Order: sequence, then structure tokens, then C-alpha cells
Amino acid sequence: MFDDSRLDDPVALEAHRPRLERIALAGARIRQAFGHAASERFEKPPRPRSVVLVGAGADLVRFVAGPVCPAPVLVWDAARLPGWLGTLDLVVVLAGRDPTLTETVIEASRRGACVLVIATEDSPLVDYAVGSSTTLVTVPEDDPFTIAVRALDVLGRWELSSVFDPAALADRLDVVADECGPVVHLGVNRAKGLACALGETTPLIWGESPVTVCAATRIACQLRKSLRRPALAAGTDEVVVIIEGSGGKDLFADPFDDPASSNGVSLLLLSDSVEADPPSRQRQYLVDLAGDHGVRVAEITTAGGDDLGRFAALCHEGAFAAAYLEVATL
Repeated sequence: MFDDSRLDDPVALEAHRPRLERIALAGARIRQAFGHAASERFEKPPRPRSVVLVGAGADLVRFVAGPVCPAPVLVWDAARLPGWLGTLDLVVVLAGRDPTLTETVIEASRRGACVLVIATEDSPLVDYAVGSSTTLVTVPEDDPFTIAVRALDVLGRWELSSVFDPAALADRLDVVADECGPVVHLGVNRAKGLACALGETTPLIWGESPVTVCAATRIACQLRKSLRRPALAAGTDEVVVIIEGSGGKDLFADPFDDPASSNGVSLLLLSDSVEADPPSRQRQYLVDLAGDHGVRVAEITTAGGDDLGRFAALCHEGAFAAAYLEVATL
């Protein structure tokens, strides 16, 4: 049962304070992780034949680095590294505090590959990330996004990814926190409004650009954890099939007063274009289709900056919305 009055209830918000604070402090974690980064010097390895990514956040690193890296960028989820990996390859281990990736570091080093390890200062991997072909970068906290951003920074210095400004990224996350934080009232808080739109529904998250498609997957995961029910990052064809199968529109029903009237489905559209841009035909078709079937439509919009900044802003607002769904759901 969804109770939107809890979104401005100090007692309910206080009960979820640790999660909300962690989301709000994302910008601070970036600044902390990059506190001494400007003075760091990393020896640039030879241009690799391939870049193999292992660990949480690997998808984000591939999304940002893949289009500009002069070598193929692969995400490897298997317990063992690929059989062809050797001295010509670079292995990026996004370890954090995960001790299960120790064998990955040892195996990559044994095969003679260049290895980049991003780990927390107290990680057991620190003792294994040694050797002339291994670069170790430590971070204060075991946060997948911060770890991925640190990896992208090093890859950017090695001309294997695009270069970005960590301070600008942190500032962008702070802006979202200022606008969507728990002290901001429901009437003007975009994330709380988004939680109201998605409450008691199965969200379909749709993005059209590469940035929004990648962000849709991350936001769907966040919503699933909060809702404890399905949330789907869906393409246009999937959205059409699900909405058309949800039934017709009741002209006399209010979908916000009567959740059942929305047929249990909501549509969350992600946009990273400027407001002046006209909506695409696909986007407008989905909005019209949702209206015809009584499906609620919500939106997260950001614009400007690089791909990483837009991705982070979309996911940050989605993280706040997911947290507020948990606050308001009884």
C-alpha cells in the first residue's frame, strides 16, 4: 500500500535516513575519492589488444570507454578469465572490497597481462595488486559508481577513454541532491513526485539515446530492490506489447485515486536532450499509447555535459525516487 503522506513525514524519513543520506552524499564521495588524484602519476602501459572489465560497475565503464577506446572493451562475468588473454591485454578489476576477485588479479598477473585494480584501502586485494605490470588505485569506500568513475579517470589518462572533470561530476550530483533531497517538499520535489507516479504499479523504463538506455537498466534495478516486484528496462516494442496488453482506459477513473485504473503499469521516460528539442516519433507514440490505455507517464530529464554526467544525473534522481518508494510503501 502506497501512502504519499509519508514522503513529507519526518518520522518516516528519519527511519530511512541512512539510505537517503548515502544517496545525497554521492557527490561528496566523488570528491573524497579524487582528493589526491591530481598528484597521482600512473605509468602508461602499451596500447592493449583488448580491455577486459571485471566486477561491479563494469557495464558503466564499457559504456563510457567503449566508443572511444582504440581497443575492444569487454565485460567478463565468468569465474575465470578468457583463455586467449595474455601479455597484450589490459584487465581492469573493479574490486572494491570484494575478496572473490583476488583470484582474478592473480590469474591476470600470472598470464602477464597489464592489470588495473580499483580497491578500497582495506581490501584484501591490496596485498595481491603488486608487480611491474599492475597499477593499484585505492578508494575510501566500497561504492560501485565511485569505483567505476575512478577506473574511467585512469583509463582517460591512458587515452583509453574520454577525459572528464570529477569536480563537475560531483557538482552535478549535488544539484540533484539539492532538488530531490528529503527536506524538499513533495510539491516541488521531482523524485518524490516520481515515486507517487510509480507507486503501486509495475514500471516500464524507456530510453531512446545510448545514455538513457544505459541509465534505464540501472534505474530498473534500483526500483526492483525498493518495490520488491518487477521493474523493466524496456525497448519500444516491449513497451507497446505490455501497454496494449494492459487493457483499455476507463474514462471515469482517476489513475492516482484508483491505482487499479492504471492497469498496474506505469511508463517512465528518460530524456537527456534539451527542452527545445521536439519529442521523437517513438516517444510521442508511446505517450499517446499510454494515454489511450490509462497508463501513468512519468519522466526524468537532464541535459548538457558529457555522457557520464548525464548518466549520473538520471540515475541519481532515479535512486532518490526508488528510496522514496520504499519510504511510502507500507
